[in-house]
Amino acid sequence: PALRAGTRLAPAACGLLASLGLPSVRVWRRPKVAYFSTGDEILSLGEAPREGSVYDSNRYTVAGMVQALGLN
Repeated sequence: PALRAGTRLAPAACGLLASLGLPSVRVWRRPKVAYFSTGDEILSLGEAPREGSVYDSNRYTVAGMVQALGLN
């Protein structure tokens, strides 16, 4: 095989496949990830703080991790 299974198809990999005359390759679709926050204590950024509340910082942490993994 020209590329190992699991290789991300970056521009160089696409060029390699084209140089071998391969008109198509089998790929896996990127998984879609859904994330939502629940709880009365969770505040959106910009909301005034209340006693016993926390800002939804996990939303941004998880979104960054999902993006870093190349997922949708």
